[in-house]
Amino acid sequence: MNKVLVVVDMQNDFLLEEGSLNLGHDTKELREKVAELAKGFEGKVYFTYDNHQEDDCEFGTFPKHCVEHTSGHQLVEELKAILKEIEFETLAKKSYTGGSILNLANQLADNDIQEVHVVGVCTHICVHDIVGTLVNHTKNFHGYIPEIIIHKDLVDDFNPDMAEFALKRMESLYGAKLV
Repeated sequence: MNKVLVVVDMQNDFLLEEGSLNLGHDTKELREKVAELAKGFEGKVYFTYDNHQEDDCEFGTFPKHCVEHTSGHQLVEELKAILKEIEFETLAKKSYTGGSILNLANQLADNDIQEVHVVGVCTHICVHDIVGTLVNHTKNFHGYIPEIIIHKDLVDDFNPDMAEFALKRMESLYGAKLV
């Protein structure tokens, strides 16, 4: 079966203690386990990047984070270390309505991808939005929905209550399988 792994926003600003929008707890184990999964994954790995300009309007709601060309925008070292060993593609996910996530949805359909594994951060915003976009776009424009498998121990968030709700919502609304 054709399958892919989508690694959502595993960037320094979210996952390192000094990150400007860090998750508020130690993420070393998460970083190591996601790198291990990606390294051993039998299929293509897609890395999404939260991507902002210096004056992004989102910074009225959240602290400035993941600004292009800054260290906070970069992929965490644990994942950088395996890039030479895996087949991967990077995606800037700033735009859900006309950007690279829709391109990914089209690639899934074009390559008959039936299984999409998802890991990463922030569960109730980034992970949820990407899953919703992939499901809705493949359903509405390609006539099928790939099986979405969320590795619930390999997603994390700065708001545990919202993360738990998002997982339940992705399971009930989008048919995601939580493993």
